[in-house]
Amino acid sequence: MCNKRFPPALHRPDIIDEALLRPGRLDRLIYVSPPNHPAREDIFRIHTRNMPVVTEDVLSERPDLSLCAEDVVDFTDLAARTSGFSGAEVASVCREAALAAMEENPSGAQVVARRHFEVSPSFRCAEMLSYSSPTSHATRCLMQAGLGRINPQITEEMLSFYRGFSRRK
Repeated sequence: MCNKRFPPALHRPDIIDEALLRPGRLDRLIYVSPPNHPAREDIFRIHTRNMPVVTEDVLSERPDLSLCAEDVVDFTDLAARTSGFSGAEVASVCREAALAAMEENPSGAQVVARRHFEVSPSFRCAEMLSYSSPTSHATRCLMQAGLGRINPQITEEMLSFYRGFSRRK
């Protein structure tokens, strides 16, 4: 018999057959909590590392893009605003921001700016009206960009359940 180990990922540990929890089978149940602030910040950095995100460096190196300080993406702020998000949800916010940048400029988005991560539709809508008609696809999509499109699915009740279950074993 091989000595193999595998970590089964279960979202419903309460329905695990007790026979699997006997010694020699699934010996340990490990609770993995949602990412904390530093972890969410790292997740933002990891999932935007191949995106042309507006940073202080880009701001100074690319005057041709007409960027301003308000365009700089602040990962610390984003991590603070995504408390309760799972790692997958943070990654999804990054993808949605990239899509918002492409929807804003279908002919060739050059950067992903802070506005592409924003929740507030009024900020984006006012800005987009100068580029397109109020009913354009780009305007409607940008009104729901980034954080506006992703809602955390982890509830406090779920966290309490998992914490209680992990203490039980």
